[in-house]
Amino acid sequence: MIQRLDRILNVSSHPFAIFSANGGLMYENDAFKSFDDLYIDNKRLQRSEFLSLLSTVICSNLTEEMLQIKTNDQYYELKIEKDNLDNSFFVHGSNISAQKVIEKKARTISNHLEILINNSEHCLLMEDEHRKIVFTNQKFCDLFNIPATPEQMIGADCSESAEQSKHFFKNPTLFVERINELLKNQEKKENEILETATNQTIERNYFPVFIKNKYKGHLWTYKNISAEIELKKGLEIQRNFFESILHNIPADIAVFDKDHTYLFVNKNGIQNNEIREWMIGKRDEDYAILKNRSLSMVQQRREYFNEALFTRTQSSWEDEIKITESESKYVLRNYYPMLNDEGNVELVIGYGIDITNRKKVEKQIISNLEKEKQLTESKSNFITTVSHEIRTPLSIISLSAEAMQMYCLQLPENLQQKFEGKLIQIETEIERLTNIISEVITIEKIESGAFSLDKNKFDLKNLVHTLVERQSKIQEDGRVAILQISGKPNDILADKLKITIAIDNVLSNAFKYSSNMPPPIVVVSFKQKSIQIKITDFGLGIPEPHRQKLFKIFERAVNVAHIRGTGIGLFLVKQIIELHNGNITYSPNPKGGSIFTINLSYK
Repeated sequence: MIQRLDRILNVSSHPFAIFSANGGLMYENDAFKSFDDLYIDNKRLQRSEFLSLLSTVICSNLTEEMLQIKTNDQYYELKIEKDNLDNSFFVHGSNISAQKVIEKKARTISNHLEILINNSEHCLLMEDEHRKIVFTNQKFCDLFNIPATPEQMIGADCSESAEQSKHFFKNPTLFVERINELLKNQEKKENEILETATNQTIERNYFPVFIKNKYKGHLWTYKNISAEIELKKGLEIQRNFFESILHNIPADIAVFDKDHTYLFVNKNGIQNNEIREWMIGKRDEDYAILKNRSLSMVQQRREYFNEALFTRTQSSWEDEIKITESESKYVLRNYYPMLNDEGNVELVIGYGIDITNRKKVEKQIISNLEKEKQLTESKSNFITTVSHEIRTPLSIISLSAEAMQMYCLQLPENLQQKFEGKLIQIETEIERLTNIISEVITIEKIESGAFSLDKNKFDLKNLVHTLVERQSKIQEDGRVAILQISGKPNDILADKLKITIAIDNVLSNAFKYSSNMPPPIVVVSFKQKSIQIKITDFGLGIPEPHRQKLFKIFERAVNVAHIRGTGIGLFLVKQIIELHNGNITYSPNPKGGSIFTINLSYK
């Protein structure tokens, strides 16, 4: 019988042992024998230390004692009971490992819950069905100025808390009545707004707790949203401010997401308030269907929108809107993509500007240009015709003057002298008229774009020398211009005829506007990359106010009004020199008079 009992006890997974009254081990099963390296209260014990501990407990003559141990990664609860028949002690245990795992998980959950409660942005208060506090957090205590910790609050009775806290709010009576109403109805209520006596805004939530349809308590949450309210007010003011600006900008403005859906459109884009609000979240095809318009317009806009998305740059086009058969409205439309820090498109701004007036002006300009072109052609034809008609009689007059000169040779000497002066005067005036006609024809060519160069290489030094000699010979006062050459002379590639006109014109002016004064000085400097021709006279000079108009056509200084001139010469000179990629400048002569400097390249 004893052997059979021993086999039964050894088969059992529950540890079992019998100790004598003085703590001696009398019997143990296999499960108890496996207790070798174990822990009690996190203290490590060898088997001998463990048995010694049990002997100490037994010798204390307690009727019943409980111990929890850990061995071989398993937890056991040992119960020590005294057998009053022979005063021996039974030690039997059960495996509580599963219970320990559950307890550990419960502690973990409890810790996490405590962390959540303490770190929640809300003030929390959980009450059971008897209005006893289950838990709360420090934020709740701070909000209602409760001089206690959350731990000290657990178990406290909240039956009178509404009465005690009502003066914290702007409407105490309403606060109490609403608390009672919520507790009575036991229905969830969220986002209730309360105003405190100190003008703070509190958001409150009430959550009743039911377990198997049985009411077990409720959770209150409070949150001070004063800062959020102020922020929202500020954002709303800012939004209204910018929307007001956008609504008053004289352009169609819309904001789209990447799918071409409207996020905003201003009043200039859609004036009807209801339709404008309806458009938010819609697309162009929705508007086209609403207004019974062609979807071709939608397709066109979609292509430009996709272009802006793909290129990440602005796309633009002109949109013609027919008002009547003969009248149209023109809008310059643009899609401008807004990029984030990574360079990706976040939004697309669409804006349209009414350019109807600009288009009308453009058409008027084109019409005026066409008329001006026709007028220029007419003027050109007129000048050509008149020049031809004038040259013919001038040629006849010139031939007649030559014939008269030959006839004068047969007259007596006193008559020859009398007629010779008149004939020379006729020739001079013929030459002057011929030069004026040539200048007018040249200006007409410049304005029509027909003024071109016929470049060839020639000796500029010889050309200037020839011009100086010719101008000096025709001066009635006998003055001879002074010519100075510096540097190594070199041929120049230019239009010889036009360069001759330019230099001769400036040299002629130097003599004409310095009558009875020292002769002009002409200095030609051959430099490495360019040629400089400086013509200095000691004449009337050019008054300061007129210098800025010096090279403009038909402009003459007031101090030369008594001297013949057309105001064409210097304008023509400037055109010729600049056509050769050179330049001409003026500076006053410190000794009185003028200095004109011409710079030309060799090519």
